[in-house]
Amino acid sequence: MRRVRRRPSTVIAALAIGLAVMVTGAPGTGAEPAEGTSDPLTGVVSTSGGNYHGCAVVTGGRLRCWGYNSDGQLGTGNTTDTLRAVLVRNATNTGPLSDVVDVTTARYHSCALLGSGEVRCWGGNGSGQLGDGTVTDRLLPRPVLAPSGPGRLTGVTQISASDQTTCARLANGQARCWGWNNNGQLGNGTLVDRSRPAVVKRVTGAGPLTGVTQIDMATYHTCARLVNGQARCWGANDDGQLGDDTEDPRLRPVVVVAVSGVGALTGVRQISAGEFHTCAALLNGRARCWGDNDQLRLGNGSSFDTSRPGIVVGTGVNPQLTDVRAVVAGGRSSCALLTTGQVRCWGDNDYGEIGNGTIGSTNYASPVAVRNPMDTANLAGATQMEAMSFTFCARVNGAQARCWGYGDTGGLGNGAGDNSGLPVKVLT
Repeated sequence: MRRVRRRPSTVIAALAIGLAVMVTGAPGTGAEPAEGTSDPLTGVVSTSGGNYHGCAVVTGGRLRCWGYNSDGQLGTGNTTDTLRAVLVRNATNTGPLSDVVDVTTARYHSCALLGSGEVRCWGGNGSGQLGDGTVTDRLLPRPVLAPSGPGRLTGVTQISASDQTTCARLANGQARCWGWNNNGQLGNGTLVDRSRPAVVKRVTGAGPLTGVTQIDMATYHTCARLVNGQARCWGANDDGQLGDDTEDPRLRPVVVVAVSGVGALTGVRQISAGEFHTCAALLNGRARCWGDNDQLRLGNGSSFDTSRPGIVVGTGVNPQLTDVRAVVAGGRSSCALLTTGQVRCWGDNDYGEIGNGTIGSTNYASPVAVRNPMDTANLAGATQMEAMSFTFCARVNGAQARCWGYGDTGGLGNGAGDNSGLPVKVLT
C-alpha cells in the first residue's frame, strides 16, 4: 500500500515517527526542578520524541513531557498543550507516575516502561495502540494487557512506538506489537489491527521471532536487532526500507542483507526505523542506511534509493563515517551519535533538522556537525539521541536535554513555538 507523503502544518502533521530510546549514558544526578519554574530540565536519564511532543525520564523514576496534547499524549489528565516539560500523572491522577525506566512517544500517544517490567500507555487509541484491549483514548496512563486473559504484559525490557502502533521487547528475547497494522508492521503475518499485544513471528512464520535485543518502529515498518548481530525488518517496503534487496511488503520479519546483497548484514550494534528509510550502527563504528533517499536521508552522497544497506560517507578524506555509537532515522533526515560525544546529521533541513545553525532549502548528502546552542563550536557531551519526525533531541553532559528542528507545536520544549536550526534547552 502506497502512502501519501505530506508535510506538517503549524498545528499537526499527517505522518509521525516515534522511536524508542537508542543509547543511554549514565543516569543523571541533578535534582528534579520544582513545578512552575523555567529552569533547564536536569536529571535527564533518557529522552524520546513523538511527532510534536517529547518526554524525558528523570532521576527518581519520574517522567516529564511537553508539546502538543490534543489526545492527552502528555499524560497530564487533560488536553492542554504545554511549551515546557511537565510531570506525567499516575492512573488515578493522585500524583506523578513513578518507577519509570524508559519512555517512547508517537504521533498521539506515549508509553512508559516501569521497573517492574510492565508498560503504561496513554493518549490517542483509535487503532488500539495503548494495548489495553480497547480503542478508547486515555488522558492518564493505563496498563498494557497480556496477549490474552485478564493479566498484564510483563517481562518487558524495551519499548518503541510510532504513529498508531507500539512494540515491546521481552526479557526472553521475543517481541510483542499492538495497534495499527495496515502494512503488516505488527509482524504477526496479518493486516488486522490489535488492541492487545500480538506475537512477532519468525521469518518462516513458525513460532515467535527470538533473540531480539532491540526493536524500533516507524509509521509503516518495524525493525529489530538480534543477538547474533543481524537485523530483521517487516511491514511496508515501497522504497526498500526493509533492506532485503526487494520492494515487496512483508507481513513477517525478513533478513536485512549485506551491502553486497549476498548474505545477511552482520555486526549490527543498533537499528533505527525512519519514515521511509532505516539506518544501523555497526560494531566497527560505521553506519549503514537504506530505503528512500529523496531528501538525501541515506547519507551516501547521492540521491538514489537503495533496497539494501549502503555506506554512510565520511567527511574530508574519510570514505566512511567512523566512531559511530548510534544512529537515529527521522522523517527526512538522519543523525549519528559519535563516541566522541559529537553528533553528525544529514538529509532534509527544512526545519533546521541538521542542527548546524541553518534552516532552509539546502539538503545535505553527507554528515554535517551539529553545533552548540551558541553556534560557537560543535555540540559536545551527547550520550543519547532521539528522533521525532522533523526534530532531534540529545541528552548531554549535566543530564540536560537539547532539541532542534521543528518546534511550531512546542515539540522542542524550550518555552517557544518556533523552529530552531541549533540545539535549544528543554525547560521546566
